[in-house]
Amino acid sequence: MKKNLLILSCLSAFTFKAQLNLTINNPSGSNSITCNTPTIFLQGSCNTTITPITYVWSTPTGVVSGSTLNVSTPGVYTVAANAGTLFAFQTISIGINTVAPQAAITPTLQNVTCNYG
Repeated sequence: MKKNLLILSCLSAFTFKAQLNLTINNPSGSNSITCNTPTIFLQGSCNTTITPITYVWSTPTGVVSGSTLNVSTPGVYTVAANAGTLFAFQTISIGINTVAPQAAITPTLQNVTCNYG
């Protein structure tokens, strides 16, 4: 019995600090909403086997639960993840670039010659 107590008292002297690493995956590779990409798909991902993992997104328009988010409004997006006693968060900023491209025709004037008969 004394040996068991000694082992337990030694184990209680150590503190194990587990970390939860959270990343935001952005398959589009762009942090800008454009005419060609009006929606950006974001996904929170953790490196743990602890389940369940709870994901909550803070968006410019409110709070959304779930690991994925479709973004069509520019702003700052924060995802928080919780797995047991572990917690982490990550932030991404999404901009907007919907300026229409300018078309240019060169030369602006061209003479057309038609050959008759």
